[in-house]
Amino acid sequence: AIADGGTLYVFGSLSTEVYGNTGTAGVPFTRIQGATLEWGLAAKDSLTKYQDSLIGLFRNEMGQMVVARVQGYRADRVSTSDLEAIIRSYGAFSDATGFAYMKDGHPFYQISFPTGNATWLYDGSTGMWNQRQSGLAETGRHRAELYVNYLDQTVVSDYENGRIYKMKPDVYTDNGDPIKRLLASKHLMSRGNPITVDELRLFFETGVGLATGQGSDPLIMLRISKDGGRTWGPQKLKTLGAIGEYLARVRFQQLGQSEDWVFEVSMTDPVPFRLVGEALQTEVAEWA
Repeated sequence: AIADGGTLYVFGSLSTEVYGNTGTAGVPFTRIQGATLEWGLAAKDSLTKYQDSLIGLFRNEMGQMVVARVQGYRADRVSTSDLEAIIRSYGAFSDATGFAYMKDGHPFYQISFPTGNATWLYDGSTGMWNQRQSGLAETGRHRAELYVNYLDQTVVSDYENGRIYKMKPDVYTDNGDPIKRLLASKHLMSRGNPITVDELRLFFETGVGLATGQGSDPLIMLRISKDGGRTWGPQKLKTLGAIGEYLARVRFQQLGQSEDWVFEVSMTDPVPFRLVGEALQTEVAEWA
């Protein structure tokens, strides 16, 4: 059970009852008729306050599993069909944990799946999801497990060792461990016609290198798939520019030809990773 906005929610596994505060002595809460939600909590520790609502992992009698926001007498789905299919593939989900926080004016909800060894982050301002993890491995979950706002600071616990950390937007490591920032593009196709990519330009904030050590010459890494993301070519590297080199440009040229392109851009240096735009110079060969 949890209270939100003067309303008491009592969650079951497949449905949720809603109670109002009547102020009656001895029985302060009364069930609100017709307000039952046909969604129950799939993972009790995924539930948390989120702005002026609640958010968590829910399921219904049809077996559907969603991340939803509960406000008033409604449960509004915020997860996507693709994410829901991924969650089902984990096999177990009742051990999921979640918390919410604000960063740069964006309300975030972070949900981790210990059995699935994965973490996902929802941005309520954009409606977008992305995957989070710690370290440089291709798979794994993010270290942050539980959260509290303490003295206007975002404080989280480490699921593995119990340590307590402050989450800060101007720190680019996880307690000294590198953070891999990665963006993958959608498929670039033209009705099966071959596409030649002469140049890819990435408009980053440049000249953000550190004075010494790793990050003094930060590198952007590009991988390209020409078969729809099934296999990848070798990494291509370009510098973001040493500190103060604000005119550095990130350009990859003569990338070849394919019918189905996917681009993957990443960085592990402890400096800001701010991509503001991109541009492609292409030629499309129409079939005769």
